[in-house]
Amino acid sequence: MARFSSDKLPTCPFVVTQKVLSGKWSILILHALEQGPKRFNVLHREISGITQATLTKQLRQLEEDGIIIRKAYPQIPPKVEYQLSAIGMEFRLVLQQLGAWGNKYIQSSLNNKNKRVDFPKSTRFSHNDRRVKIEKVIGSPKLPI
Repeated sequence: MARFSSDKLPTCPFVVTQKVLSGKWSILILHALEQGPKRFNVLHREISGITQATLTKQLRQLEEDGIIIRKAYPQIPPKVEYQLSAIGMEFRLVLQQLGAWGNKYIQSSLNNKNKRVDFPKSTRFSHNDRRVKIEKVIGSPKLPI
């Protein structure tokens, strides 16, 4: 773990986990590598929205932290694969739990969507003199919140 020196290693496991997985894309990269070793371009295609520079930076950081292994083959053209390390493999159970929680959250959000109270379409927000007021579009007076 390059981000921590042995004399300054945090004692809280949640702090360590947060620092190791601090990158926006870390969990998605680990999820993609969960199925086995992958080359850079395969990872880049599977994780939509990530730039090559960001993917490179995140892969280097995860490798530095010992979560993934970078394996370079001595051939032309160069071939490099990334895979989970032993400690990274132990994280698969956590990834599965995160996926299960995410699915439950999505279902809960969909179920609660119908229960939300929205303003009528005739109501709009305006900003006036640093106070937010709700105004009825159909000629009614301004109502302060």
